[in-house]
Amino acid sequence: MRSSTQRFVVGVGLVLVAVGILFLTRPLQIGRSARTETSGSASDPVQQGSESSQSEQSATAGSSHAPEPSQPAAIVSNQGAGPSVPNSRAITNLPPASTPNVVAPPVPESEITALESDLEHVGMMVRQFRDALGENPIGTNAEIMKAVLGDNLKQAKIGAPEGQNLNGEGELVDRFGHPYFFHQVSKNQMEIRSAGPDGVMWTGDDRQIK
Repeated sequence: MRSSTQRFVVGVGLVLVAVGILFLTRPLQIGRSARTETSGSASDPVQQGSESSQSEQSATAGSSHAPEPSQPAAIVSNQGAGPSVPNSRAITNLPPASTPNVVAPPVPESEITALESDLEHVGMMVRQFRDALGENPIGTNAEIMKAVLGDNLKQAKIGAPEGQNLNGEGELVDRFGHPYFFHQVSKNQMEIRSAGPDGVMWTGDDRQIK
């Protein structure tokens, strides 16, 4: 009877020891499993990031090799356009318009000599004015002739040279109908020029006196 009681006590003790060991080891296993889950969840974002970057690279590569859509060709319409411009090549190929060369007939030498004599008389008119008023007349051709004809301080009337006339603007003209050119060089010196037969000033047929 005593031996069976002892065996019962020993059996109960062993059961209690086993239960105690079980309760002691259980928290350790729970902590290990928790650490394992934490490390696994921490590595997931890295893997997800690498997967997302790989997918973006593949998408970019696909878009770079994608063919560009072809643009429709521009349609040029002639509606509403102005009148057509003639071909410049056709214009340049036209023959140049012929311009007849007009050659003035030669002026007799006697006319040139007479012109030089007329200039001497005009110079004499200016000298007479200077002697009467103490200085040369000034201004344009018409202003000088106005003074010579009496519109001056002394109202002295010198008059135009004999045989020479004034035009409608009151200018003294040469035998070819061209106005004389008066240039006041100084108070006591006057340059008088005729354009000559061609009527163009500063050419070879001009005549002048001072």
